[in-house]
Amino acid sequence: MSQLVQLTENRWHVDGVEFVYGYSDESAVDCFSLQKPPELVDKLVELCNSHHGDTIVELGIAAGGSTALIALMTQPRKLVACELAPTPVAALAELIQRRNLGDVVRPHYGIDQADKDALAKVLDDEFGNESIELVIDDASHVYDATLASFEVIFPRLGEGGLFIIEDWAADHWRRKTMVAAIQDGLAKGGDTAQRLEATLADLLGKPPLTPLHRLAAELIQVARNRSDVVSNVSVDRHWITISRGPAALQSHDFRLSDHHETDWTWALP
Repeated sequence: MSQLVQLTENRWHVDGVEFVYGYSDESAVDCFSLQKPPELVDKLVELCNSHHGDTIVELGIAAGGSTALIALMTQPRKLVACELAPTPVAALAELIQRRNLGDVVRPHYGIDQADKDALAKVLDDEFGNESIELVIDDASHVYDATLASFEVIFPRLGEGGLFIIEDWAADHWRRKTMVAAIQDGLAKGGDTAQRLEATLADLLGKPPLTPLHRLAAELIQVARNRSDVVSNVSVDRHWITISRGPAALQSHDFRLSDHHETDWTWALP
């Protein structure tokens, strides 16, 4: 099993490939952009060390860094990665070709995680009836789309399989960043302030999105009501981690709302 060597705070090396923390879309076959902070890289490495040789699904390829890292560290039986953007990541394709991983690492582009039929077809074609052991969702960070892909994939996990939803608090981070930018722009006055006031008015006129942390609350309810479906849920500042129970579930008709309360008055003060 390949081991990760930390070169600096934001640079790592695995099996002849370097990974650099940053949000650049540019990757090369020997140096990938890894869009995860060091604290999250540590968690990912620990996860990879416990899933060597497993069947893995990743939602969200971005610049290919996490897909390449997972592939090198876990040496999976199969790793299927799905990405909304239609253009393949050239560096990832070259890495797969050079290392003869074409049958093992399977990226799919132009796949919207909210499109249940498209996602189900990818999984049917790649896995058939084989169970999945690990899922890492680092895609939209939007409630409706995340729930849709969860309902398609979670029933396909074997008992004890893990489904991880990254950056569940992205809504909060985006809101804080947006508010700070608007405040800064308004303070400057002039044309910038006028544009920001128009943007703010447009945003306030739209219905708010359902925050992703609601999914964590729903999953906790399922763990309470149906521990045979969801055996455990844990939440930290980066991840929601969901463990699959032993219940027989069907991917084509699984709905999370069938297993938790939809009346939220109990949660109100």
